[in-house]
Amino acid sequence: MSTDLHLRLPVVASLFLFILSGCSGFQDFQPRQEGQVYEQEGGEDLGGEPPGVEIPIEEIPGMIAVKVQVYLYEFEAAPSFGATFSDQQVLEAFDVTNAIWQQAGIKFEITDIQTKYVTAQEFPAGSELLGSQEIKPVLARIAPPTTDSLTWKVAIIRKFNFGAAGLYMGGVGTAYYTELNRQNETHYNILAHELGHSLGLGHEEISGNLMGPSGDPSQAIQLSEQQIATARAQALIGPMSSVPPK
Repeated sequence: MSTDLHLRLPVVASLFLFILSGCSGFQDFQPRQEGQVYEQEGGEDLGGEPPGVEIPIEEIPGMIAVKVQVYLYEFEAAPSFGATFSDQQVLEAFDVTNAIWQQAGIKFEITDIQTKYVTAQEFPAGSELLGSQEIKPVLARIAPPTTDSLTWKVAIIRKFNFGAAGLYMGGVGTAYYTELNRQNETHYNILAHELGHSLGLGHEEISGNLMGPSGDPSQAIQLSEQQIATARAQALIGPMSSVPPK
């Protein structure tokens, strides 16, 4: 897969222009080392966007830094289910995520990127073909351990068989993000959506809202004042243990 994946988001009048090439906050990051409520996103109508660099943000004082541990999954019994992202692509995904969340005064800061190897015993062959409900308990079992209640966990895999492009599992405090959706397109801002669940946000049926349950993710970047207040409060105490009902 190309390492030049970028995302074009529409310019919103109330937000400032942001240039992706200058937004990275991870220049000092070191290369990776080896190492119950479920929500899914990414319906059939998700499509891809051509490369672009314009991302709207809003500068807000009092930025809250959120620590994130990223895991790139590899599977002994299902190699095609494993992540293929390079460290640079992970950083690009978080550049887009931070561009969106800056309107709330929240910044996700990667503490480490690790490869997580999953054995055939933990994830037997054929598990990658399971549907949404069947695979959830499997993913819960292989979620990274929680060692710090104030550190967020993001697990990256290749692609779900049932078409979702992301999944937040509150019971284990892990946001699963897939590199590809059903149309084999990459949407970095779905990571921003899943992290929204970890910040206490449920789905919102509002056009253009980041927490919409489906639709074109390139159009979904906005947050309401109430969502911002909720997310900022949650960011101070750790990831949400369950997704709020809608």
